[in-house]
Amino acid sequence: MERYLFGDVKDAEDWQGLINVKIAVLKALRWQKLGSIIVRVKILPESIDMRPEELLKKVADSVSSVAKVQRHRVEPIAFGLNALIVDFAIEDAEGGTDPLEEAISKVNGVGSMEVIGVSRASTKL
Repeated sequence: MERYLFGDVKDAEDWQGLINVKIAVLKALRWQKLGSIIVRVKILPESIDMRPEELLKKVADSVSSVAKVQRHRVEPIAFGLNALIVDFAIEDAEGGTDPLEEAISKVNGVGSMEVIGVSRASTKL
């Protein structure tokens, strides 16, 4: 038995056990899933002949294992070229947006893509 501050008598082994439990809980919380994030991506087609709806379907099919399409809109750029602005929901995990970016860039018909925003799912971009 050891004597601690303010005259409390505690068993040193009990304290060690509590410390180990606290460490285990903190480690579990650290590796717990953090939730979803929303990634806003601007996608430009290879040509002006590609309709935005067709491109969106191809992209959605390609990224279905990595992300889910939340919202989208078409943004006119110039001379008939339209950009596709898409919000994807992905799990907040190691690697960030890399798997999503790789999946989008492999889609036939995508000329270029750019991540223009990343946010927690509970906030708005």
